[in-house]
Amino acid sequence: MIPPRVSFIVITHTRAEWLPGALESIRRQTIDSREIVVVVNGPDQGTEQVLLAHRGEIRTTTLDRNRGVGAGRNAGIALARGEILFFLDDDAELRDPDTAMRLLTHFERDPELGVVGFLVIDAATGAIESRCLPFRNKRVPQGPTTACYFAGGACAIRRRVFDRVGLFDESLFYGGEEPDLSYRLLEAGFRILFDPSVAMLHYAVGGRSESFALYFFARNRPWVALRHLPLLCCVTHIIGWWAWGLANGFRQRTMAAALRGIRDCVIGMPAIWRERRPISNPTRRLIARNSGRL
Repeated sequence: MIPPRVSFIVITHTRAEWLPGALESIRRQTIDSREIVVVVNGPDQGTEQVLLAHRGEIRTTTLDRNRGVGAGRNAGIALARGEILFFLDDDAELRDPDTAMRLLTHFERDPELGVVGFLVIDAATGAIESRCLPFRNKRVPQGPTTACYFAGGACAIRRRVFDRVGLFDESLFYGGEEPDLSYRLLEAGFRILFDPSVAMLHYAVGGRSESFALYFFARNRPWVALRHLPLLCCVTHIIGWWAWGLANGFRQRTMAAALRGIRDCVIGMPAIWRERRPISNPTRRLIARNSGRL
Protein backbone atom coordinates (compact mmCIF):
# COMPACT_ATOMS: atom_id res chain seq x y z
CA MET A 1 0.00 0.00 0.00
CA ILE A 2 1.32 3.44 -0.95
CA PRO A 3 1.68 5.62 2.19
CA PRO A 4 -0.13 8.97 2.30
CA ARG A 5 1.81 12.15 1.64
CA VAL A 6 0.51 13.82 4.80
CA SER A 7 -0.57 12.43 8.18
CA PHE A 8 -2.72 14.74 10.29
CA ILE A 9 -2.12 13.99 13.98
CA VAL A 10 -4.55 15.21 16.64
CA ILE A 11 -3.86 14.58 20.33
CA THR A 12 -7.00 14.87 22.44
CA HIS A 13 -7.91 14.70 26.11
CA THR A 14 -11.44 15.28 27.49
CA ARG A 15 -12.51 17.64 24.69
CA ALA A 16 -15.12 15.55 22.94
CA GLU A 17 -17.31 18.57 22.14
CA TRP A 18 -14.47 20.37 20.29
CA LEU A 19 -12.82 17.46 18.50
CA PRO A 20 -15.41 17.26 15.64
CA GLY A 21 -14.54 20.79 14.53
CA ALA A 22 -10.84 19.92 14.25
CA LEU A 23 -11.61 16.73 12.33
CA GLU A 24 -14.00 18.46 9.96
CA SER A 25 -11.42 21.14 9.14
CA ILE A 26 -9.01 18.34 8.21
CA ARG A 27 -11.63 16.60 6.08
CA ARG A 28 -12.12 19.85 4.13
CA GLN A 29 -8.46 19.92 3.06
CA THR A 30 -7.99 19.75 -0.70
CA ILE A 31 -5.04 17.35 -0.55
CA ASP A 32 -6.06 13.82 -1.55
CA SER A 33 -3.16 11.72 -0.26
CA ARG A 34 -3.69 12.00 3.48
CA GLU A 35 -4.71 10.19 6.64
CA ILE A 36 -6.03 11.28 10.03
CA VAL A 37 -4.52 9.92 13.24
CA VAL A 38 -6.13 10.62 16.62
CA VAL A 39 -4.40 9.83 19.91
CA VAL A 40 -6.74 9.76 22.92
CA ASN A 41 -4.44 10.71 25.78
CA GLY A 42 -6.17 8.67 28.48
CA PRO A 43 -9.51 6.81 28.29
CA ASP A 44 -12.42 9.14 27.58
CA GLN A 45 -15.84 7.70 26.77
CA GLY A 46 -17.13 10.91 25.18
CA THR A 47 -14.20 11.09 22.77
CA GLU A 48 -14.55 7.42 21.91
CA GLN A 49 -18.18 8.05 20.94
CA VAL A 50 -17.11 10.88 18.64
CA LEU A 51 -14.52 8.66 16.97
CA LEU A 52 -17.08 5.90 16.39
CA ALA A 53 -18.86 8.26 13.99
CA HIS A 54 -15.64 8.44 11.95
CA ARG A 55 -14.82 4.75 12.09
CA GLY A 56 -13.02 3.60 8.97
CA GLU A 57 -11.56 6.98 8.02
CA ILE A 58 -9.48 7.69 11.14
CA ARG A 59 -6.66 5.69 12.69
CA THR A 60 -6.84 5.87 16.47
CA THR A 61 -5.07 4.73 19.59
CA THR A 62 -5.91 5.28 23.26
CA LEU A 63 -3.21 5.58 25.89
CA ASP A 64 -3.77 4.03 29.30
CA ARG A 65 -3.64 7.47 30.97
CA ASN A 66 -2.78 11.06 30.19
CA ARG A 67 0.94 10.75 29.46
CA GLY A 68 1.51 14.36 28.46
CA VAL A 69 2.05 16.25 25.25
CA GLY A 70 5.29 14.59 24.17
CA ALA A 71 4.11 11.03 24.74
CA GLY A 72 0.84 11.72 22.96
CA ARG A 73 2.61 13.14 19.91
CA ASN A 74 5.08 10.28 19.90
CA ALA A 75 2.23 7.76 19.90
CA GLY A 76 0.75 9.57 16.91
CA ILE A 77 4.09 9.53 15.08
CA ALA A 78 4.36 5.77 15.65
CA LEU A 79 0.90 5.21 14.15
CA ALA A 80 1.21 7.65 11.23
CA ARG A 81 2.47 6.55 7.81
CA GLY A 82 3.01 9.88 6.02
CA GLU A 83 6.31 11.61 5.33
CA ILE A 84 4.92 14.98 6.45
CA LEU A 85 3.33 14.96 9.91
CA PHE A 86 0.80 17.74 10.49
CA PHE A 87 0.03 18.40 14.16
CA LEU A 88 -3.22 20.14 15.10
CA ASP A 89 -4.64 20.86 18.58
CA ASP A 90 -7.99 19.30 19.39
CA ASP A 91 -9.57 22.71 20.13
CA ALA A 92 -8.49 24.24 16.81
CA GLU A 93 -9.51 24.30 13.16
CA LEU A 94 -7.57 24.89 9.96
CA ARG A 95 -8.75 28.18 8.50
CA ASP A 96 -8.25 27.44 4.81
CA PRO A 97 -8.97 24.22 2.85
CA ASP A 98 -5.66 24.47 0.97
CA THR A 99 -3.50 24.73 4.12
CA ALA A 100 -1.92 21.28 3.79
CA MET A 101 -1.19 21.71 0.09
CA ARG A 102 0.52 25.06 0.66
CA LEU A 103 2.69 23.68 3.45
CA LEU A 104 3.56 20.61 1.39
CA THR A 105 4.90 22.92 -1.32
CA HIS A 106 7.46 24.32 1.14
CA PHE A 107 8.77 20.83 1.93
CA GLU A 108 8.96 19.86 -1.75
CA ARG A 109 11.04 22.96 -2.54
CA ASP A 110 13.55 22.45 0.28
CA PRO A 111 14.69 18.90 1.19
CA GLU A 112 16.40 20.18 4.36
CA LEU A 113 13.29 21.93 5.65
CA GLY A 114 12.36 20.25 8.91
CA VAL A 115 9.39 22.24 10.26
CA VAL A 116 6.86 24.77 9.02
CA GLY A 117 4.99 26.79 11.64
CA PHE A 118 2.13 29.18 11.08
CA LEU A 119 -0.29 31.64 12.66
CA VAL A 120 -2.57 30.80 15.57
CA ILE A 121 -5.60 33.08 15.68
CA ASP A 122 -7.94 33.37 18.66
CA ALA A 123 -11.28 32.28 17.20
CA ALA A 124 -13.25 34.46 19.63
CA THR A 125 -11.38 37.75 19.14
CA GLY A 126 -9.57 37.38 15.82
CA ALA A 127 -6.28 38.34 17.51
CA ILE A 128 -3.01 36.60 16.71
CA GLU A 129 -1.75 34.59 19.68
CA SER A 130 1.77 35.80 20.40
CA ARG A 131 2.96 32.32 21.42
CA CYS A 132 2.89 31.21 17.77
CA LEU A 133 5.34 33.93 16.66
CA PRO A 134 8.84 32.41 16.87
CA PHE A 135 10.68 35.72 17.10
CA ARG A 136 11.86 37.81 20.04
CA ASN A 137 10.07 40.93 18.81
CA LYS A 138 6.77 39.01 18.31
CA ARG A 139 6.13 40.76 15.00
CA VAL A 140 4.38 39.05 12.09
CA PRO A 141 6.76 38.88 9.09
CA GLN A 142 5.63 39.91 5.62
CA GLY A 143 6.12 36.43 4.16
CA PRO A 144 7.70 33.01 4.79
CA THR A 145 10.65 33.60 7.11
CA THR A 146 13.42 31.48 8.61
CA ALA A 147 12.74 30.78 12.29
CA CYS A 148 14.45 28.88 15.11
CA TYR A 149 11.53 27.35 16.99
CA PHE A 150 7.84 26.68 16.47
CA ALA A 151 4.50 26.26 18.23
CA GLY A 152 3.64 22.56 18.48
CA GLY A 153 -0.12 22.94 18.12
CA ALA A 154 0.27 24.53 14.69
CA CYS A 155 3.02 22.94 12.66
CA ALA A 156 4.03 20.40 10.06
CA ILE A 157 7.20 18.33 10.59
CA ARG A 158 9.11 16.11 8.19
CA ARG A 159 9.29 12.54 9.50
CA ARG A 160 13.00 12.36 8.74
CA VAL A 161 13.56 14.90 11.54
CA PHE A 162 12.45 12.37 14.14
CA ASP A 163 14.41 9.57 12.47
CA ARG A 164 17.59 11.62 12.79
CA VAL A 165 17.28 13.54 16.09
CA GLY A 166 14.76 11.50 18.10
CA LEU A 167 11.20 12.06 19.27
CA PHE A 168 9.60 14.60 21.60
CA ASP A 169 10.93 14.53 25.16
CA GLU A 170 8.24 12.73 27.16
CA SER A 171 9.78 13.62 30.53
CA LEU A 172 8.70 17.26 30.13
CA PHE A 173 4.98 16.27 30.07
CA TYR A 174 3.80 19.81 29.24
CA GLY A 175 5.75 22.80 27.95
CA GLY A 176 9.22 23.03 26.43
CA GLU A 177 8.90 20.14 23.97
CA GLU A 178 9.11 22.40 20.92
CA PRO A 179 12.25 24.38 21.91
CA ASP A 180 13.94 21.11 22.91
CA LEU A 181 13.24 19.56 19.51
CA SER A 182 14.13 22.82 17.75
CA TYR A 183 17.64 22.91 19.20
CA ARG A 184 18.23 19.30 18.17
CA LEU A 185 16.99 19.64 14.61
CA LEU A 186 18.85 22.91 13.99
CA GLU A 187 22.04 21.27 15.24
CA ALA A 188 21.41 18.42 12.78
CA GLY A 189 21.20 20.85 9.85
CA PHE A 190 17.45 21.07 9.34
CA ARG A 191 15.65 24.38 8.79
CA ILE A 192 12.52 25.86 10.38
CA LEU A 193 10.21 28.11 8.40
CA PHE A 194 7.35 30.32 9.60
CA ASP A 195 4.60 31.07 7.06
CA PRO A 196 2.25 33.85 8.23
CA SER A 197 -0.13 33.35 5.28
CA VAL A 198 -1.31 30.05 6.81
CA ALA A 199 -3.44 30.03 9.96
CA MET A 200 -5.43 27.92 12.36
CA LEU A 201 -8.33 29.13 14.49
CA HIS A 202 -7.85 28.36 18.19
CA TYR A 203 -10.84 28.20 20.47
CA ALA A 204 -8.72 28.37 23.66
CA VAL A 205 -11.00 25.97 25.49
CA GLY A 206 -8.66 25.72 28.44
CA GLY A 207 -8.88 22.81 30.84
CA ARG A 208 -5.51 23.45 32.43
CA SER A 209 -5.27 25.56 35.54
CA GLU A 210 -2.90 28.49 35.89
CA SER A 211 -0.97 26.60 38.55
CA PHE A 212 -0.52 23.67 36.14
CA ALA A 213 1.26 25.86 33.57
CA LEU A 214 3.27 27.72 36.21
CA TYR A 215 4.67 24.50 37.61
CA PHE A 216 5.81 23.08 34.28
CA PHE A 217 7.27 26.29 32.87
CA ALA A 218 9.28 26.90 36.07
CA ARG A 219 10.58 23.33 35.88
CA ASN A 220 10.95 22.62 32.17
CA ARG A 221 12.32 25.77 30.57
CA PRO A 222 15.52 25.81 32.67
CA TRP A 223 15.93 22.09 31.95
CA VAL A 224 15.77 22.67 28.20
CA ALA A 225 18.28 25.51 28.45
CA LEU A 226 20.64 23.45 30.62
CA ARG A 227 20.53 20.60 28.11
CA HIS A 228 21.28 22.68 25.00
CA LEU A 229 22.60 26.19 25.65
CA PRO A 230 25.94 27.75 26.72
CA LEU A 231 26.25 28.13 30.49
CA LEU A 232 25.76 31.91 30.51
CA CYS A 233 22.52 31.49 28.58
CA CYS A 234 21.47 28.77 31.04
CA VAL A 235 21.89 31.23 33.92
CA THR A 236 19.76 33.88 32.21
CA HIS A 237 17.07 31.31 31.38
CA ILE A 238 16.96 29.99 34.93
CA ILE A 239 16.76 33.46 36.47
CA GLY A 240 14.23 34.65 33.90
CA TRP A 241 11.85 31.71 34.07
CA TRP A 242 11.98 31.43 37.85
CA ALA A 243 11.35 35.16 38.20
CA TRP A 244 8.45 34.85 35.74
CA GLY A 245 7.02 31.95 37.70
CA LEU A 246 7.28 33.70 41.05
CA ALA A 247 5.81 36.95 39.71
CA ASN A 248 2.85 35.17 38.15
CA GLY A 249 2.47 32.93 41.17
CA PHE A 250 2.19 36.01 43.37
CA ARG A 251 -0.24 37.73 41.00
CA GLN A 252 -2.43 34.65 40.51
CA ARG A 253 -2.14 33.46 44.12
CA THR A 254 -0.60 30.20 42.95
CA MET A 255 2.84 30.69 44.47
CA ALA A 256 2.96 27.10 45.73
CA ALA A 257 2.89 25.76 42.17
CA ALA A 258 5.77 28.00 41.10
CA LEU A 259 7.81 26.98 44.14
CA ARG A 260 7.16 23.28 43.46
CA GLY A 261 8.31 23.79 39.88
CA ILE A 262 11.54 25.45 41.03
CA ARG A 263 12.13 22.73 43.62
CA ASP A 264 11.63 19.89 41.15
CA CYS A 265 13.74 21.71 38.56
CA VAL A 266 16.67 21.79 40.99
CA ILE A 267 16.16 18.14 41.93
CA GLY A 268 16.24 17.12 38.26
CA MET A 269 19.24 19.23 37.24
CA PRO A 270 21.93 16.57 37.87
CA ALA A 271 20.20 14.17 35.47
CA ILE A 272 19.77 16.92 32.87
CA TRP A 273 23.44 17.88 33.24
CA ARG A 274 24.45 14.31 32.35
CA GLU A 275 22.38 14.66 29.13
CA ARG A 276 23.94 18.02 28.31
CA ARG A 277 24.86 18.46 24.62
CA PRO A 278 25.42 22.20 24.03
CA ILE A 279 24.65 23.44 20.54
CA SER A 280 27.60 24.43 18.35
CA ASN A 281 28.78 27.96 17.60
CA PRO A 282 27.29 27.93 14.05
CA THR A 283 23.89 26.96 15.47
CA ARG A 284 24.15 29.69 18.12
CA ARG A 285 24.90 32.26 15.42
CA LEU A 286 21.96 31.01 13.36
CA ILE A 287 19.61 31.38 16.33
CA ALA A 288 20.91 34.86 17.19
CA ARG A 289 20.62 35.99 13.56
CA ASN A 290 16.99 34.86 13.31
CA SER A 291 15.63 36.14 16.64
CA GLY A 292 15.60 32.72 18.29
CA ARG A 293 15.84 31.78 21.95
CA LEU A 294 19.30 32.17 23.49
